[in-house]
Amino acid sequence: MLTPATVRPPSVMHAHLVNIIATEVRRWESGRRLRILDVGCGDGRFLGFAHQRLPVLTGRSVEVYGFDVSDSGLQRSDFFARTIDRLKDIDSDVDWTGRLHQITSADPWPFADGAVDVVVSNQVGEHVREIGRFLAEAARVTQPGGFSAHVFPLRSYTVEGHTGIPFAHRILSHDLRETYMRAVVKMGLGVGGPLARRPGESISAFATTRSDYVSFETSYHTWRQLADAACGAGWRPSYRYTPNVYLLKAAYLAGKDLASFYHRPRPMLDAVSFRPLSYVSSVTIFLERENIFDADAIC
Repeated sequence: MLTPATVRPPSVMHAHLVNIIATEVRRWESGRRLRILDVGCGDGRFLGFAHQRLPVLTGRSVEVYGFDVSDSGLQRSDFFARTIDRLKDIDSDVDWTGRLHQITSADPWPFADGAVDVVVSNQVGEHVREIGRFLAEAARVTQPGGFSAHVFPLRSYTVEGHTGIPFAHRILSHDLRETYMRAVVKMGLGVGGPLARRPGESISAFATTRSDYVSFETSYHTWRQLADAACGAGWRPSYRYTPNVYLLKAAYLAGKDLASFYHRPRPMLDAVSFRPLSYVSSVTIFLERENIFDADAIC
């Protein structure tokens, strides 16, 4: 029988984010409540896992919150109702309708200033066009001294992961991208993905619709763009914990329990591995809500 201490994580990325949170809050004072916001909460699987597992790992009272947008074109129209139903099945005592919100992409985040301690997202950043606004809102709702962790692919990513077409996200012209995607499929070089060509779908229809998807539903960023936007929003940016995902994948395939703690920090390992790993898969963007520079004390 599964218990909160033994429930398996829905995915490696969910376990990764839980491990980051558990590791970082070990340095906080004991007894401090932990409030977590999942941005782009989707089907709620991370929220459910964090709700069950983090109290066991941290020994703290944990509250999880989430929101998603209704106008992204990435989800079915009934996804949010199904998310709430899934979370009610996990814990019917929690008022999930009060903890979860659905907004449009133009709305401010539906949380007060400093409402949470931690903000996380999983595979959301590559869909955010106004990344500066995203990070500013994350900073606004996070308590000073809190942190944020986001897992998603950068522009350097080799394969556009949704369509399975290498380099499709680096071509800015729709006409050129459509022609290129058609040629890649004809040569059998696509590697699959959630929006890969369906059986019976023509190559022309695939190329046109998926090129539109890349144009309108994705916005891949460079590390420099992210770091600049993070600093502008009041975050300390780093790529802490990026290599840990690959160790977790090996453990996951071996059937091992993944919810644990990380060793921190390992800045040289993170720095050496970040660039090559950014070509392969998602990276981790870790942000701290701190700035201790004081001109009066130093200058």
